Amino acid sequence: ASRKTYQRLVFAIDNTRDPELSVSCQKKAALLEGVLSRMSENDRRVEIGGPLFESLIRIHGNSTAPGTSYQAAKMAFDSIIGPVNGACLSTMLRVCSSAIPVKWEEATMILHSSDIVSKARGPGLVSRRALSYAVIACAKADQWAEALTLIELYGNQGNSEQSGIVSLSAVNSLIRAGGRSFRP
Repeated sequence: ASRKTYQRLVFAIDNTRDPELSVSCQKKAALLEGVLSRMSENDRRVEIGGPLFESLIRIHGNSTAPGTSYQAAKMAFDSIIGPVNGACLSTMLRVCSSAIPVKWEEATMILHSSDIVSKARGPGLVSRRALSYAVIACAKADQWAEALTLIELYGNQGNSEQSGIVSLSAVNSLIRAGGRSFRP
């Protein structure tokens, strides 16, 4: 299969008119997991199967089942063979930042171990979006020092297309975490 095939499949599942599928994240996830279970090893690379992984991680992360939604999203993320892309990384970090309880340690570990630039020396290139979700996860857990460390490590990448190092939401989360810790 090709990347285009997986894009079309995900689009069809996400935009179905079937009333059963349109309201049930679990049924959409089951369909995507069925496809994932039959994917060849080559198709499990983000260059080909990326759209399916991103959608499956997002659907599991949006699930209302506490605790299990993170685990299911992490299993889908871990099914990726090779380096991840920015979309899958950002989606997984969003799940970490919205989990209850927040998965800040997991977010930092995923960020540190998911260099999306092969053969990188030092911290890998990550998107502003991915870094923002990791900072939000740390800030929600009152780990403001860890959030600042992430900004130091990944924030100075010289990407001219970005309007800032992290999103405004990430900055606000960091300020709130500092305030809760009685820090200036």
